Amino acid sequence: MICNRCGRTIDSDVPECPFCGEKYDYWFTKRETQSSDSDNSGSTTTYNPFLMPLTVIAGIICVVGLFLPFIGIEFLGSSYNVSFKDLGSNDFSIFFIAGMVGLIAGIFKQYLFSAIAGGAYACFFFYDTKDINKLIGLLKGEFFVRGIGYYCMLVGCVALIVLGIWGCATKLNNKR
Repeated sequence: MICNRCGRTIDSDVPECPFCGEKYDYWFTKRETQSSDSDNSGSTTTYNPFLMPLTVIAGIICVVGLFLPFIGIEFLGSSYNVSFKDLGSNDFSIFFIAGMVGLIAGIFKQYLFSAIAGGAYACFFFYDTKDINKLIGLLKGEFFVRGIGYYCMLVGCVALIVLGIWGCATKLNNKR
């Protein structure tokens, strides 16, 4: 065992450090010894090195998807694309904030906040898409298409939710 005060190696069953006098009770010493032994002989801690970068990428996809073509109209050989920002939605700032929270939470490995941001993003996405679907119903033409921004927003919010839950589960599993 290593002393918390002086950092020297001491026996795990001593009540105090022989070098600096730091006091240890037997229960704490045994528990510390068991955890340090398991860390040296095949760790049970699971860590996925791809979880944080994937969560950051999902947040980036959510934010970038706002500026990509969201819907497109192709009529008589010409096409017109509109991003979600250009649609004039009052919820654009909420989408932007939720995407940035998911991105920043992913950077700092706060996966619960990534999942919450992805959930908020998804709720607002489906709420706003319902209004756009009403517009599609009014147009009733074969010339209306969903752009890549629509799919980026959809994939990004689902990825934030899934990766956030996965990250939380990994952290809880490691605490056991």
